[in-house]
Amino acid sequence: MTERLTATTAPYTIGIPPFRPGEEADFGGAFKEQPGDLWRPDPVACTSDDTTPHARGLLRVLNDKGEAKGEWDPKLESSELIQGLEYMMKLRIFDDRMIKMQRTGKLSFYMRSFGEEAVAIA
Repeated sequence: MTERLTATTAPYTIGIPPFRPGEEADFGGAFKEQPGDLWRPDPVACTSDDTTPHARGLLRVLNDKGEAKGEWDPKLESSELIQGLEYMMKLRIFDDRMIKMQRTGKLSFYMRSFGEEAVAIA
């Protein structure tokens, strides 16, 4: 019983946030990684060792101006990008409907793709 009483007497440490709501956020400046730093491996011939830097690093496709650069640029036309955006918006609507059905008991299980629409559309 005495262990439990003395276990919580140590002072608690509360972290200090780097910025507060309403203040301007500082995330440390520009990324040191640039588009094209990590190569695009061949999906058929690559090994797990070939993709280790991709799993541990930051893969950038967009530069600081928001333009796609490097091997990862799919070079899509504007019409294709707009169509992809439309599909992502439709998926978000579909997700909302399916979650409502799950919550009302009309559907037993549904895994939401919120925030990952681009992965499903690609």
